[in-house]
Amino acid sequence: MTSEEVKERVQQEIAHHKVNKYGWEFHSCLLEKPELRDYGGEKLWTVLIESNDGYHVVYDPKDDRFGLAAPGCLVGIYGGLLETLDAI
Repeated sequence: MTSEEVKERVQQEIAHHKVNKYGWEFHSCLLEKPELRDYGGEKLWTVLIESNDGYHVVYDPKDDRFGLAAPGCLVGIYGGLLETLDAI
């Protein structure tokens, strides 16, 4: 999977939403280009880095689900992008 394909998947998730329940505007906090990173042995796509707490929102293409990570450590996989953001 390429970063462009991941970006398209993210866009599908937020197509009908401009902000989450915390008032974050998606287009201002998403990474311009998703990055493939290692989180404790798991290669996942980083799609967002939350600035206050440093959480990363990641995408697992094998399971087609989003989750939370901290630098180098997977916290958990939650499902959809909105569900994952609500878990922060």
